[in-house]
Amino acid sequence: MSVFSANIKFRYPWRSYQQRVLDELSSHMDDSHLHVIAPPGSGKTVLGLEVILRLGQPTLILAPTLAIRNQWIQRFTELFVQQQELPDYISKDIRHPKRITVVTYQGLHAACNDRKEGNFTLDYVDETDIVEKTHSNFLNLPKIISGLQGQGVQTFILDEAHHLKNEWWQTLDRLKKAINPKMVGLTATPPYDVSGTEWSRYLDLNGPIDAEITVPELIQQGDLCPHQDYVYCCQPSAEELQLIRSYRTKAVEIFEEIKNDESLIRAISTHPSIVDPLGNEFKIHENLAFYSACLIFLRSRSIEISPLHFELLGIPHRDDSLQLPDLDFSWMEELLRNYLFEDKGHFKDEFEEERTLMLNRLRRLGIVERRSIKFEQGAKILQHLHASVSKLTAIEQISNFEFGIMGGSLRQVILTDFVRKEYLANTPENTIPLRKIGVLPIFEQLRRNNGNQKKIGVLSGTIVIVPQTAVDSLEKAYSPFGHSEALNIKPLVFDTSYYIIQVTDQSRDWMVAIVTRLFEAGEIEILIGTKALLGEGWDAPAINSLILASVVGSFVSSNQMRGRAIRTNLNVPDKTSNIWHIACVDSTVVDGGQEIALLRRRFRNFVGLVEDERGGIENGLSRISFPTEVNEENITQFNGRSFVLAGQRSRLPNKWQAAIAEGTQLLEEIKLPFVEPDAYQGMKAAEMKRTIGNMTASLGSAVVFYLEWSTQISMKLMKWLGAPGGTLMLGMFGVGTVFFSARAIKTFRYYAKYRDVTKDIYEIGNALIKTLCKSRIFTTSLKDLRVLTYADRQGAVFCHLDGGTTYEKSLFVQMIQEVVEPINSPRYIIVRKSLALKVLRQYDYHAVPEMLGKRAALANDFANFWREEVGSCQLIFTKNMEGRKLLIRSKVAALANHFSEDTTVQHVNIWR
Repeated sequence: MSVFSANIKFRYPWRSYQQRVLDELSSHMDDSHLHVIAPPGSGKTVLGLEVILRLGQPTLILAPTLAIRNQWIQRFTELFVQQQELPDYISKDIRHPKRITVVTYQGLHAACNDRKEGNFTLDYVDETDIVEKTHSNFLNLPKIISGLQGQGVQTFILDEAHHLKNEWWQTLDRLKKAINPKMVGLTATPPYDVSGTEWSRYLDLNGPIDAEITVPELIQQGDLCPHQDYVYCCQPSAEELQLIRSYRTKAVEIFEEIKNDESLIRAISTHPSIVDPLGNEFKIHENLAFYSACLIFLRSRSIEISPLHFELLGIPHRDDSLQLPDLDFSWMEELLRNYLFEDKGHFKDEFEEERTLMLNRLRRLGIVERRSIKFEQGAKILQHLHASVSKLTAIEQISNFEFGIMGGSLRQVILTDFVRKEYLANTPENTIPLRKIGVLPIFEQLRRNNGNQKKIGVLSGTIVIVPQTAVDSLEKAYSPFGHSEALNIKPLVFDTSYYIIQVTDQSRDWMVAIVTRLFEAGEIEILIGTKALLGEGWDAPAINSLILASVVGSFVSSNQMRGRAIRTNLNVPDKTSNIWHIACVDSTVVDGGQEIALLRRRFRNFVGLVEDERGGIENGLSRISFPTEVNEENITQFNGRSFVLAGQRSRLPNKWQAAIAEGTQLLEEIKLPFVEPDAYQGMKAAEMKRTIGNMTASLGSAVVFYLEWSTQISMKLMKWLGAPGGTLMLGMFGVGTVFFSARAIKTFRYYAKYRDVTKDIYEIGNALIKTLCKSRIFTTSLKDLRVLTYADRQGAVFCHLDGGTTYEKSLFVQMIQEVVEPINSPRYIIVRKSLALKVLRQYDYHAVPEMLGKRAALANDFANFWREEVGSCQLIFTKNMEGRKLLIRSKVAALANHFSEDTTVQHVNIWR
């Protein structure tokens, strides 16, 4: 029997996808967990409130921020109870729970540790996530548990549970085990890009993913607006570029010095893994990258390598097939990481003084930051890129462009990472040079160059700035809140056309609501704020242009920030949104540098329109035709094209609808790119083997033609030139032979490396799903599952699971990726011997996925199904002596393959 009155019910019709989840609620709750993923604006809050009513038990609702906590209460009172005042059965205090208790994760953690909410020592981790550094004592946890049990709480709602890390997660985990409630997890951004441990924690709390509501279907139903992402690439100033080049020069100098450091040479030469490799096989196996770095370092110093190392690696001594790469920055970083931080035995005992001196020097130069060692992409370079003043000019250009298109209907939000109060002058003129990116520097850049009289405002947790024209409306909006504190508002000293308001802890929530109202009404056209305040939970449907001047690359934060702009606006039915991402290009490196890498990472996290002849909807930076070669000419052309497309807002609705019509669902797939996609363009064969055959045939024809042509020409020239002509033609013949032989070897190597994953991915997938169904890891019947594979015109192979639950599809892709990626450290590996091109014997090594490798029976089942579906193989356990030797050999082969980001195995999301 429900503890809630039958009069409490949702006052509007349910959207189709909400109704689908509610119709399947009972089956989803079979495991006492409901886990729903849906973008911002899809109605997760009202869905969660309806689930509470249908489960009918006292409930604890946990939210990431006070604003979102209040949003839950507001939605319940307005849309379900239909009253303004707070019902007496709702509590915002975990220490005094009621039928519905709504608190923040931080508030719960504070109460369980008998501290006040907000009384923490905090630090930033992984760019955006805030975690507590103070150790937990859980002294008050029994009292909190007793209070919840006394109210009969049997349901937990976890809103945006991706925030749960470290200490906060431990608190909720203990609470869950004590009460054993039904768990409802609702999030727009599951933390796909976290470590395996954190992902396991996330699933332990929320349960497997039951339903995922996607952006395309929300746009199709009119619940999100048509939108597109654009990128503006700026370049460092001359001063910043000089600092970057200076850093790189110093990095090369210190690199060369370290190569010749006698203490380091002696430390590596006398390391147990080098002196006695056979006696240290286990340690080598556990850290093969460091072992390889040692061999590479010694080879670079022309120090003879013992035949024992060749024996350990299973390679004949002096065999040229052992292609140790040159010692470069990445291998030196691997070497020094262990020398300075990881190896606490050999290095620490004997070389402590030398290590300390080197470490301090590298820290002074900025090559070492915390425990990270970066010669080429150091923290100092990243700081210059992040804070580049060129971004201020970029923001100004984008704002002027958007205002030129939209005029007074522009509602633009600019999100950045820091306020930078030092740029707020207290003089008649603000002439402070703008040298950093931040809320106030952006405001100053736009204010100082505001020829078209845009209405600019600032909204942060401590400072609010509004145009003078909006002051009356602000004061009128402030009074109804009934706040006893006087409004502290005054004109800016250096510009009386703007007013500044100092924000206090008591007035912050009210001020956010008021300024948001002014922005919605158009009294502020461009609003500048921090991602911490406005990036999550803030609701302003009027936004139609968003500039992300934040350096965050994580899935969670970037998706949350975008979510502010893609909500529909009831007052503007034809709303479209442009989302601008700003990145500073490091022209001193060919790949564009660290901010371009962050940009690539960010774009992997969400789907959108493809801006080339392919059309469609998918994730990744390539969908907006970002140049593969990052140079000044390409970037200039790309920026120009971005402005042209961004000015054509009217095309977005039709483009989205056309793309949506091409598919029915958003599929999570694995993508195995071909090594040279450009070379694949002209290949017409559908199968890789046939493709290689065509390449070989073409190559053979060329060789025959070359031999015939060169022979005829040689005979004629030899008659004319005599003996010197013969020597000349012999040289030409040799050059041609080398040229064609090199192409033949390269072609064969590509085939040998990629043959198995492109030819057999379908069979590997079938072996995998048979194993998962037999072990009942998959609950869907085998007859309802299909492995689908295909190749695109660049030669990339795609694979996904058709049928099954969202969780099963995601797990399948994850496991296939484990099988085809280079070997790391699995408990079991599958070894397959085959004939490449029916000529040379080839050994292929594949990891048994971690979930199947935990039990011998599951690994054996996978091997048996592999033999049935794929072919002959041998299952090897890697934790004994024989297995470790084989694992070392397979990992060496993996380490030798340095692929670029565009040629590694990838997760992709495509609407099909």
